[in-house]
Amino acid sequence: MNRKKVLILGPISDFGGREVEVQLISKALIEEYDIDLISTLPFTYKSVALLSSANYSWNSLQGLLYKNSIILRISSLLTKFFNRRKEVPESFINNVLTYQLVDLDKKMKSYLEQAIASCDIVLFCGEFTSKWLIESFEICQKYHKPILVRTTGQIKKIPESLFENLHIQHHILVHSVGNFKRLKTMSNFNQSIIDQTSIVEPALLTIPTKLNNKTISYGYIGRFSKEKGIEDLLKFMDGSHRKLVIAGSGPLHKEVESHCKQNENFTNLGELSLEELHLFFNKIDVLIISSFEEAGPLVGIEAMAAGKLIVSTRVGAMPDRLKDVRNSFWFDIKKEQSFLDVLEKIEGMDRNTLHELKEENRKHYIKKYSFNVIASQYQEQIKNLIN
Repeated sequence: MNRKKVLILGPISDFGGREVEVQLISKALIEEYDIDLISTLPFTYKSVALLSSANYSWNSLQGLLYKNSIILRISSLLTKFFNRRKEVPESFINNVLTYQLVDLDKKMKSYLEQAIASCDIVLFCGEFTSKWLIESFEICQKYHKPILVRTTGQIKKIPESLFENLHIQHHILVHSVGNFKRLKTMSNFNQSIIDQTSIVEPALLTIPTKLNNKTISYGYIGRFSKEKGIEDLLKFMDGSHRKLVIAGSGPLHKEVESHCKQNENFTNLGELSLEELHLFFNKIDVLIISSFEEAGPLVGIEAMAAGKLIVSTRVGAMPDRLKDVRNSFWFDIKKEQSFLDVLEKIEGMDRNTLHELKEENRKHYIKKYSFNVIASQYQEQIKNLIN
């Protein structure tokens, strides 16, 4: 029996939410399909997105250029050397010399076309504004290949040129009801919702759901950036004498470190690997999602698997994820008092009730968002498009 080939495309780097999701998708499909992952960005063997399997291969468009052109190899290595940088050599392909000698986009499009021509279906993971998405639609139309697009991030804009390819066999997957509704007002794409699941599900499901100590412990994990609301969260928590465990990294790293040094109730675990994620959730009772905007976020799903309470802004998929459970702890990131009111509400509940709510979140995860549930939804979408 000949196995069908799924080509996974997108701006895949070494670490991030998109990379985690790409690995999950690959795991969901690898038993039935050959997977060829091609990133539109340079990345390395350390990428979270990668699997180890005989039925799995990976590369980047820049890596293919680097591999197949001695001129590009030499110019990239020289650029890397003179700039004293640590990135992989193919990251330096777009240098002054090659820019004058080679039409890089034309060559990358040629490799993209070869990859699409040799697969049975394309699965693009990225935003509607991601480079190479429009070209992927055009090439799929040329070779009569179906395309499945897994959107990442909040949908805000769709390039007009995408609408020219709506007649080809396609399907759009979004994380949330909010994105689904926004997309519906912008286009007549074929679309449906598939939420996220956890890549470290087994470890998270073993974490005890009983409260850690007499004092409730709160936690934030994610990117240290303005849109995540981390600055506001730290200010809200500063004078409260509540315990806050923080993990992550990002452009506001110095500001976060400074807050943690000034507040003895704050603990900064730094950036954690996926294998270390359970260490964070073992230390907290309540996850705080303080974002101004989200598609998911994935950490909300991970908190449910870990059996944690969730205090959140009404972003991304969170309202839909929690609508069938009693975890109703919402706040407005622009209003400090709304945040403090929610914490007081939690702290005013008896421990047995809090334990029940934590158990309820985990059971809801197992029923609706476990790996087996989400994997079967991806498998169904691929089969429908191929057949």
